[in-house]
Amino acid sequence: MDERTIPETGVENVAAAELRQFIERIERLEEEKAAIASDLHTF
Repeated sequence: MDERTIPETGVENVAAAELRQFIERIERLEEEKAAIASDLHTF
């Protein structure tokens, strides 16, 4: 059976949402890290 024809289950939807949230958190932390580094360079 071709994997592309199998519909996503609830568990896969939850896992995808958790992964998306994790990636968004990493992106926010990277932005915060850059802002802190920029602040440190001003001193």
